Amino acid sequence: MKIAYSILAAGKGTRMGTLTKNTNKCMLIYNGKPILGHIIDSLIRHTSEISIVVNYKKEKIIGYCKKYYPNIKFNFIFQKELNGTADAISYLKNESKFYFVTMGDTIYTKDSISKFISKFNKNKQNLILVDQVENPEKYGVIYSSNDLIKKIIEKPKNPDSNLVNLGTYILEESIFSYIKNTNKSQSGEVFITDTFQKMIDDGKKFYIHKIKGKFSDLTYKSDLNQ
Repeated sequence: MKIAYSILAAGKGTRMGTLTKNTNKCMLIYNGKPILGHIIDSLIRHTSEISIVVNYKKEKIIGYCKKYYPNIKFNFIFQKELNGTADAISYLKNESKFYFVTMGDTIYTKDSISKFISKFNKNKQNLILVDQVENPEKYGVIYSSNDLIKKIIEKPKNPDSNLVNLGTYILEESIFSYIKNTNKSQSGEVFITDTFQKMIDDGKKFYIHKIKGKFSDLTYKSDLNQ
């Protein structure tokens, strides 16, 4: 079944400090290559077409992709306002049945991505990549039973679960109508985890896939030296 592949890379990356003054965070060098390059490398065994949601310093992203990946068809989609992940995802609709979405600042091994996609192919339902962490309060915290998500809460103060959303998904096309009906948070953003919870409350099934292997969540300057 066809999956539309996408990377969200519109944000300013302000937590990287001065490193992102003149470039998008996904273009920062990590292990000898832009972060974005590592992400694309993990996807090209599965697809020859990738959508990238852009905004801040988009020209550098577009130029890099065209130069180093000439055999990939890129769809560069401009996010008009930076109103959160759910808003970015809302720009992706292109009549596919399912949408692979990943963040432009997190790198997984090729094998981890392949296993995630294989899990989806065995049970074509909404799927979220997860892991257990020591600081779950900084993530969307997940409560599940037999791999089925019962509840997901964005950055709770005192979570009693350490299973968290890593920001990589395969989502059914109904996600777009639910995003339209998701209320903004106090910060003005639309949290995708709130959208997921609305869908779960309506009986939509979301499953977890615990990551197999290491990943690099590149949020701060110090993360680039991992």
